[in-house]
Amino acid sequence: MLGKKSAMLCTASVEEVIGDHYKNQIYKLKDDEKELKKKISKFRDDELKHKDIAYEGGATKTGLYGILDKVIKTSSRIAITISEKV
Repeated sequence: MLGKKSAMLCTASVEEVIGDHYKNQIYKLKDDEKELKKKISKFRDDELKHKDIAYEGGATKTGLYGILDKVIKTSSRIAITISEKV
């Protein structure tokens, strides 16, 4: 409905938030959780690849897209916070 740039920005914005979330999870894991750390690191790398693909596909944060980026990221962070509580 909003066009390809908006769709690509949505992907990029969500993937950035998820990448940060995974990074925080990795940081909290202890040395005895190496396998889990390895898996989460792979998931994070996959999400960051998706983000890169979205930027290559036309995602941008210029102009009004910057506002859309903030809305999407805030919504994604709220969803993560809710899922952690449930």
